[in-house]
Amino acid sequence: MEHCLSPLTSWNFEVRRAAVFYPLRPEGNPSPEELEQVRAWMREAVKPASQTAQLYRVLEADLDGDILRAAPAFVPSPHVGRYDSSYAFRMFWPVLSRRCAIGHAWRLAGSIKNPESFPWRVWRAKEYLMVRLFVGVSLGYLILLASSGLIDVFQRLQYKPQWYVVPVLFFALVLGLAHANVQRQVGRISTFVLFKRSLALVGYGVVYASIGAGVHDYGAAWLSYEVTYPFVCLCASSAMLLGFVFQLFWQDKTLGDPL
Repeated sequence: MEHCLSPLTSWNFEVRRAAVFYPLRPEGNPSPEELEQVRAWMREAVKPASQTAQLYRVLEADLDGDILRAAPAFVPSPHVGRYDSSYAFRMFWPVLSRRCAIGHAWRLAGSIKNPESFPWRVWRAKEYLMVRLFVGVSLGYLILLASSGLIDVFQRLQYKPQWYVVPVLFFALVLGLAHANVQRQVGRISTFVLFKRSLALVGYGVVYASIGAGVHDYGAAWLSYEVTYPFVCLCASSAMLLGFVFQLFWQDKTLGDPL
């Protein structure tokens, strides 16, 4: 009893965490009281200002993995209503999305499908596309169209043998911004996971910039003016960089925040 009532600190965090999730082991048969402890733990874990959430950040504990582990405790049952279950999963999914844990969010979606309605499922599914980043890259192209000076620079730069240095530099800057975006949300985390999630964000940016490059190239041909491959690449990489920069000033939201 004293163990349960003792304040949660960095000294006892791992012990308490292991005790909470122990009943959810594959061969376990958790009681309703043990499942309620899991639910209470996770409700605190996803509150940014709670002691539990702060310790997850400080101790580099795997919050994303714990959300998936705790999912069975929130499925509809005699002790968890359908609407309570739906609300809990809708609370967890944006947390994973905000932390850029796209793989975890995808796996959690299997638990969300049953209690949620079809329109909400469709609305949630669009967030796998990182809509905020798509809007940011689109705005980047609009800025390019409105900036005759930048276009003039790219038109001269496209004929230089070292034109590719600029897209590489922009890519490095985008990776740094993505790294900062993920780091701000997850706090301390392993370097590999941080780099993987940052690279995933950059991958989204590359896809959207490539779509813009395709539209640029097709539009140029349709309007009967010639563009070169280096010029299209320079514009696409610049739009991608501007998209990530815009995100820094967009209501202080992370790229994974639902739109």
